[in-house]
Amino acid sequence: MTTMTAAATQCAAAQHAVAEHLRLTAEGQTDEWVKLFAPDAVLEFPYAPSGVPQRVSGECCAERAHEQLPQHL
Repeated sequence: MTTMTAAATQCAAAQHAVAEHLRLTAEGQTDEWVKLFAPDAVLEFPYAPSGVPQRVSGECCAERAHEQLPQHL
């Protein structure tokens, strides 16, 4: 039963993170969106257009990626 509770807690946390990601990006709240990421985050964009990195990492990676992404959509 403890395993089920831990799994349910992890699932709820993941659902919350995704919901926050969608809400914050839709509202353009970059500063708050960046706070969702760990300092050692890695973002990968396997289908990035030419001239856009397919992988960014480090403390500022989320902010850099978010700033560049709208230009390419």
